[in-house]
Amino acid sequence: MKQRDNGRENDALRPLHLQHQFLTTAEPNVLIQQGETRVLVQIAPHAAKTIQFDYRGAAAVSANQWLTQALQPAVDFETFTNGFTLRCTVLQDAGSPVTTAFNGAFWLLKLWAHDQQLDKGLRYNLVAITVGLTDDGTLVDLETDDQVTTTLQLAVSDLDAMTALTVNGTMAFDGATLNQFLYTAFQGTTELMGQFKNDYQKQTHPYDTSSIGAQTVVVATKNMGKAREFEKMFAQDGITVKTLRDFPDIPDINETGTSFEENARLKADQVAHLLQLPTLADDSGLEVDALDGRPGIFSARYAGDAHNDAANNAKLLYELSGVPDEKRGATFHTTLVFAKPDQPDADLVVNGEVRGRILGIPRGDDGFGYDPLFYEPTLKKTFAQMTPDEKNQVSHRGNAMRALEKVWRDWLKKN
Repeated sequence: MKQRDNGRENDALRPLHLQHQFLTTAEPNVLIQQGETRVLVQIAPHAAKTIQFDYRGAAAVSANQWLTQALQPAVDFETFTNGFTLRCTVLQDAGSPVTTAFNGAFWLLKLWAHDQQLDKGLRYNLVAITVGLTDDGTLVDLETDDQVTTTLQLAVSDLDAMTALTVNGTMAFDGATLNQFLYTAFQGTTELMGQFKNDYQKQTHPYDTSSIGAQTVVVATKNMGKAREFEKMFAQDGITVKTLRDFPDIPDINETGTSFEENARLKADQVAHLLQLPTLADDSGLEVDALDGRPGIFSARYAGDAHNDAANNAKLLYELSGVPDEKRGATFHTTLVFAKPDQPDADLVVNGEVRGRILGIPRGDDGFGYDPLFYEPTLKKTFAQMTPDEKNQVSHRGNAMRALEKVWRDWLKKN
């Protein structure tokens, strides 16, 4: 195979490197490097349903036109709820900066769309490449030092369709040469497409669970006591339970929802997506009538410090000072969400509740959280005074698990 002066073979691609979130900001960005050409790409959504490129390099006007033309056919604005601006700043130009900018922009947009659950907003995948014609043949993925008489710049989909094509040069060529030109280009885009797809797979599915058996579900908790409750239920059907302790590198899921269900969905959907395994998550809390439903979704961090039971109980008792027994009614609530990978619309949601009242003085030495203060009238005990079997018989979690037991098998069998 013929080589260029720098030793790279004529049909070889420039080395590709992607540094995601190169800028440690909330705005999605990537630093893409092909060969020695480096482009920083950032994406910013805006209200109008339009694509805007802000190319910051040589010949910016024509570059913006080409970039927009190449990307436009792939975008389905029936799916996207807004438009976006793709800012492409050329940090170092060692050849083919526009195609490098396009590649960084498209695959950053694809990752952003995935994070927004808008994957269907892109009709197909795209990559861009340059090809050059010399007296001695064709060169793929051009650099500044490549001596060519004619260049072809094109964007190609994984359906082998071109969305943009530009030819510039000083030498005439016939149909056979054009066919060779395109053949070389398509060979390059096929290889380049594979590289970007591999990176996309690593970014969206960073945890390899391929060696884990198919009969496995994940319980999104590090609480082994809670996990054991679910292990008993799934063991009857030969299903193995993993917990977040088995995947210590998974980042904490921010519970930004405004309800128990929203928070449980956040945990279940995100962990199922990351691990590509069915995932069960819960969110629970105490709703006190006299406090208009507080502490609610903030039950674990009611006093400010997460999972400080003593501080949470002290704050609850302080806020109920002077409230008579008959007005200290409360509900313990649990929502369970069972999620399949990348199917948020198919989430299985069940709920469990138990009514009781909040005592003025803690009773009992077992349990956790608000258990010493929550009095259940049928057994006439606080949760902290009950045996595990008694608590399971009446508790919100026990009621939710019994609701789940009735439906999870049929749900799991569905695609």
